[in-house]
Order: sequence, then C-alpha cells, then structure tokens
Amino acid sequence: MRRLIACLMFLGVSAFLSVATVAQDHDWQLYKAESGVRVEYRRKTANVLEIKAQTEVNSDTGAFIHLLEDTGNIDKWVPNADKAELLSHPDPATYIVHTFFKASWPVSDRDMVTRSVWTTDETSGELILDVQDLGDKYPEIDGYIRMQQVQARWTLTPQPDGKLFIRYQGQADPAGSLPHFLADKVALKSMFKTFERLPEVLAQYQ
Repeated sequence: MRRLIACLMFLGVSAFLSVATVAQDHDWQLYKAESGVRVEYRRKTANVLEIKAQTEVNSDTGAFIHLLEDTGNIDKWVPNADKAELLSHPDPATYIVHTFFKASWPVSDRDMVTRSVWTTDETSGELILDVQDLGDKYPEIDGYIRMQQVQARWTLTPQPDGKLFIRYQGQADPAGSLPHFLADKVALKSMFKTFERLPEVLAQYQ
C-alpha cells in the first residue's frame, strides 16, 4: 500500500476529493530542503494536499524531454509504475498516455489516462509541460481503479551557467479508499527522493 501511494502522489495525487478552497502562496509549508532539493506542501481542505518540488541539475531541456517521453522505461524512475502506453500523438507537442500502476494486496491496481502538452515561453526560455486528466474519455480497464482529476505542471528553466532548474506542482484523486494521513506522509517522502534522484537519471538521457 505504501509503495502505491508514493507512486500516485509522485504523479500529482493529493486526495482531491472535494471542492478546494482558495489557497494563497503563504500557505505553503516546507517539508524538506536538502541536497539541492526543496519540497513544500499546503493543505487546501481537510482531505486535499498539494505538493510542489524543485531542484537544479547539470542537464538540459532535451534530456528531460527524452526522459518523460521514454514511456517504455517509466518503471525505471517512477515508483511502482508498471507500464505506460502511448495512445496518441496528435501533434509534435501533445501526447496521450495510458499509465498503469502496480499495487500490493489488498489495494487495487490503478491506471490513468492523461494528455501532456509542451509549450515554450519564448521570452524566458522556459519549457512547460501541462498534464490534464482524460480518464473519462476512455473505457475503464478490468482490474484497475481509474484515477481522477489528474493535473500537474512541470516547468523547466535553463540557467545562464548551463544548468536546468526543474519545478513540479500537482495533485489528483487516486479514487478508491486510501488513508489520507498516510498518503500525505509517504507522498512527501517519495517526492523528495524522486527529485533527489533526478541528476543521476537525467545523466542517462544527455
């Protein structure tokens, strides 16, 4: 169960089970800042946790794009991911992906269908990946609980010294019955470890 929750939370899961109240920037609380990684969170309602993370790596946008587009190796860097299938590539900037997650009994396996769209800020040079939920547009798969309200944003900012500043912010609803207090704790820990591993992972995609 802990492994599943960590994986779901890494991809933006934060128990989005009710209408969230407006949260201001000062509501963010620090989880951990160490080894160049900073992870924060904020409570939007009793059941909703939003997470953002950031780090700076010796890499470039091309390497990160290759990492995210390499769906065949998603299990190598996304915790508890089983596989990902590219359903459609309607234009050079858009990807429709069906991702499957493993779970240990008695928790059911999860899946999600998302649309990811790349955009570029020509002024700042930032590359942005917006992830939106398309789960309700595709039939559910037997044996899997379909995640809902998936949304996330990756922002990649090239630095003058050749490094890459990476930011992530996201949330979603894993659906089914999961203990939110445990999900919060495991999600934050998983997010920090994932960002901590990015320099090593991205080096393979240079």
